[in-house]
Amino acid sequence: MTLQPAQPLDARVVASDRTTLDHLVHAGGGFYWLEAGGRSGGEAVVVRAEPGHVPAVVSVPGVEIASGLHSYGGGAYAIAGDGALWFTTTDKAALYRRGHRELVEVGIGVIGDLVADGDAVLGVREDADGDALVQVGPDGRTVELMRATAHLSSPTRSGQRIAWLQWDDEHMPWDRCGLWVGQIGPDGNLVDAQLVAGLPEEAAAQPRWAPDGTLYFASDRAGWWNLYRWDGHRVARLTDTAGEQAVAHWEHGYRTFDLLPDGRIVVITQRGASQRLEVVSPTGRTEVVPLPYSSIKPYLAVGDGAVGIIAATPVTSPAAVLVNIDTPTTTPLSTPAHEPLDGSAPVRSEPLVVGGICATLYRAGPRDAPLPTIVRAHPGPTYNMQVRVDAHIRYFTSHGFAVVDVDYRGSTGYGRAFRQSLYGHWGCYDVEDCTAVARWLIKEGYARGDATFIAGASAGGYTAMRCVSRNDSPFAGAVASSAIADPQRWTTTVPRFQRAHAKALAIGAEPVAADTIARPVLLLHGTRDAVAPIDDVRPLAAALRGRSGEHQLVELDAGHGLTAPATLVTALEAEHAFYGRRLGSPVG
Repeated sequence: MTLQPAQPLDARVVASDRTTLDHLVHAGGGFYWLEAGGRSGGEAVVVRAEPGHVPAVVSVPGVEIASGLHSYGGGAYAIAGDGALWFTTTDKAALYRRGHRELVEVGIGVIGDLVADGDAVLGVREDADGDALVQVGPDGRTVELMRATAHLSSPTRSGQRIAWLQWDDEHMPWDRCGLWVGQIGPDGNLVDAQLVAGLPEEAAAQPRWAPDGTLYFASDRAGWWNLYRWDGHRVARLTDTAGEQAVAHWEHGYRTFDLLPDGRIVVITQRGASQRLEVVSPTGRTEVVPLPYSSIKPYLAVGDGAVGIIAATPVTSPAAVLVNIDTPTTTPLSTPAHEPLDGSAPVRSEPLVVGGICATLYRAGPRDAPLPTIVRAHPGPTYNMQVRVDAHIRYFTSHGFAVVDVDYRGSTGYGRAFRQSLYGHWGCYDVEDCTAVARWLIKEGYARGDATFIAGASAGGYTAMRCVSRNDSPFAGAVASSAIADPQRWTTTVPRFQRAHAKALAIGAEPVAADTIARPVLLLHGTRDAVAPIDDVRPLAAALRGRSGEHQLVELDAGHGLTAPATLVTALEAEHAFYGRRLGSPVG
């Protein structure tokens, strides 16, 4: 067999191959997930699969499934007990029911966080006055169970008891979040609400009822998100590990643990950039399920004697996989994309620790010389690097670059204290950590000293620009996508959900000033960005162009995040050209 020589990838190939999978659930003998790209042609659709069968789209053709709840959405569909698929669109508080094209109106605002409740569904509806827990019956009749000026999420029901999460406008759900339980009275209203967990320095997450009426949930009251249970009288800790068994609540519908029929619990445990699947016995004893994956998305689904996960490796994109945890063996439900199949060299990953900060290095082929290198500051910043191949890594490693992801202070996966350490220090600690990694890469011969760049999106875009706002910066240039330029102004434009986050980060954080920028900057920004409005970036871009023609703003017909295929192609090609100009000739 003759192998094709490694070759640079065209941006259009990378963009067209991009498929995302989210929100995996099990119902009625099948596994379902939300898929965008690939077979969907770009729109988000619900796909159903069974082992040994070809996955099939089961949602209504021509209607994109998405939720605008709390700006970042999630929980946009649910499979009811009668097999009906309920789903929502982004722009109104209305639901579709599979087999019916008419909308079932459930009030003003938006709805999401859907979960099956027998033949009905539970959800959260948001409007200008706050949130409400609602129940929508199979006939479309909507009952508002409760309303609050606070944020609500994660409704789950057991008989006449219902549990949910609640947090106020002054905190984010990963900083301070309460777990509540109440009774549904004869008139359908919620009564006898009581706080189960949620101390002043505690974020509860992901309540889940067991068949015997025990309520399981995650809490970081001891410094890490571990598993707890409530028996109706008291809370007891189930796991005790220096690892995260929940994730920051950016979207709805996360499930990092699920209950097995025999009383055990299967859970994703994250320690830094490492994620692994574990099984917890009723006594708290934990066993690792050995799997060949480096990344597992926060969506577990137990069904038919197996566990469904969405998993990836440094050379494969995320795919739905069925895991028999006792063997352990895996069965694919969907097909991942393998790097070598497109003719490019396989991507190699290498974990790094620099001054206590974790990073992951990606490059194509063996290490034999320093490469032009892109250091990436992840968005959020309350988030973390994902050790899996993505479009940006695929494209630039095929063109001769190395890509390095950095979990700077403020990242998730390292406990509560590390996660909150960036509050009041944004633009400082993150810049120090990314800069230290870049200097180490150059010193150790991984990166070219004249060709090391910093890139970031959203909050990472702010970090990228602050990294080149110093004369001694090791970076030859910065690429900032969907970037936040002025943290103080951002506190006034950010959506309601994220306002507390912006305020905590903005304490002492300075705006990016054109006269402090010491290296060329490329700004990539969507004209429809509602999270970081482009009007916050245009004045900065104009001031930069007034100083030097090396700076550039590329405006794109996109929202926050440049993920649509056509937009992604333009962004990748503009970034590649920017680096080529810095180096005097294109790379790759």
